[in-house]
Amino acid sequence: MNSMAQSIDQLVTISHSNAEQQVLNSLEIPYLPAGFHACSGEKLASEPLVLLHGWGSDSQCWQLFGVQLNQHFDLHVIDLPGFGGNQDLSMTLDALLPLLPKTGIYLGWSLGGMLAAQLAHAYPQRVAALVTIAANAKFSESEDWPYAMPTAIFDNFKKTTQINTEKTLKRFAQLVGHSDTEDSIHAKSTLKSVRAFYSDAYNSDQHYALGLDWLNSIDNRQAYEQSIVPGLHLFASGDQLVPIACAAPLKLLNQSAPVVHEFEVLKGCHALHLENPAQLIASVCDFIQRVKPERSKASVAKSFSDAAQSYDASAQFQRDVGDELLDAFRENKNDNINTILDLGCGTGFFTSQLQSCENKNTGDQQVYALDIASGMLSKAKAVNSKNALFVQADAENLPLKNHSIDQIYSNLAIQWCENPAKLLAEIFRVMSTNGQAHLSTLGPKSLNELKLSWQKVDCHQHINQFIDGEILLHTAQKVGFANVELTRVFKTLYFNDVKTLMREFKDIGAHNVNRGRAKGLSGKRNFQMLSQAYESLREDAGLPLTYEVYYLHLVK
Repeated sequence: MNSMAQSIDQLVTISHSNAEQQVLNSLEIPYLPAGFHACSGEKLASEPLVLLHGWGSDSQCWQLFGVQLNQHFDLHVIDLPGFGGNQDLSMTLDALLPLLPKTGIYLGWSLGGMLAAQLAHAYPQRVAALVTIAANAKFSESEDWPYAMPTAIFDNFKKTTQINTEKTLKRFAQLVGHSDTEDSIHAKSTLKSVRAFYSDAYNSDQHYALGLDWLNSIDNRQAYEQSIVPGLHLFASGDQLVPIACAAPLKLLNQSAPVVHEFEVLKGCHALHLENPAQLIASVCDFIQRVKPERSKASVAKSFSDAAQSYDASAQFQRDVGDELLDAFRENKNDNINTILDLGCGTGFFTSQLQSCENKNTGDQQVYALDIASGMLSKAKAVNSKNALFVQADAENLPLKNHSIDQIYSNLAIQWCENPAKLLAEIFRVMSTNGQAHLSTLGPKSLNELKLSWQKVDCHQHINQFIDGEILLHTAQKVGFANVELTRVFKTLYFNDVKTLMREFKDIGAHNVNRGRAKGLSGKRNFQMLSQAYESLREDAGLPLTYEVYYLHLVK
């Protein structure tokens, strides 16, 4: 019977044999203190991994698990408000923000996992990926969420904490470290580790009572339903505090989210990171490697720079989409705009046309043309005689002041960005009040004919992956835009043969820059097989290639 159905006073102290006690006493428990720790090995991600601990503990709780994680990631180890070295009793998400990096991968245990999920929901642009360990949507049950600690048990626990915090914390440590493993030495060493960090973390009664209120106030069901951040949620089979019965309804909640998460149950106790660190680290590293940015920005920049001279001659599709976007831009243009940003300006074909969108009051305005590819900017400068300002920069890190841009135009550029939340947050930041953005981008159904044909040749990823419109819509709303409109159209081009089709991709710089692509040339035989597979799709007009195009209109 799960001990959540018992009073916390009914816990049984575990006794050790003399031999077992000698083994346990010989254990040294390393840990990383709160602060930043540079990766000690081969780094798996550019973003740091942020560790958020559970209720009643502090940064010491990560112990060897944290040390081992540091071999793969830069770490930001955090003491939550009211715990460890952080004496701030303002236990809110806002109080936590100043301690956190601008962008990171978040791994939280128990209360820390619940806070990490809150952060991913409230500030998705700051969370590259989310991992929770033994974290529920709600810590204690309610009528509409019975998959949690019974209310009576939680209330009794809170009462005993207020009466004698230190004594209750020792008993709580036994719940946290209670394992379903058959290896008694391993189970008892885990319990020893748990007891050690709870004993060392003891602070003051007031902190723990406030922490319990914080823990019990969190309801992350909406965060699971609306997530736009990749997530991995790990549960323990022997958990005495968070029932594994919550995993299935959490997964069901998340099924309707723009980004569907992964859920996994591992053998161990509530302190899963101490009892089963090797498997846990393997799961975390595998997850991060699979969801880290798909494409290299340096590869994107080089690819388009190399294509700068051939781009315009082969970019009729891009021109057609850009013309439609420009019509919408002009139709919705404010009369008194002073600043325009051509975001992802490419060769500057539309930059000069944006310069003609004059302010009706002053007759002029400033146009900024920004692109990540130096070769494209050089071409744009050469063909634009008017006084535009050209800037080489990343759209996810705009070198522009807050509220400095009145209107943004971006034609088929943002699909090359890695993080839609970060991109849209930057657009929102630089836009003036009532400012507008007109963006075109590609959806995931683009190039489907080419994708299907390659699948008959080999198992490599040959086609760039694009973001679904629902994610863009939800992200823009979450970032704070007052009005968000998305229109989807399908446009089909026709080619005489596969060689001509592939040559157009090369001429506009749209190479496959995703992780998982084949290294080196595809080879003559593979190209022949591709051509043969594609021929089965031929129509009267030629070989079809369909683009799913999104037109996004944002108003701040």
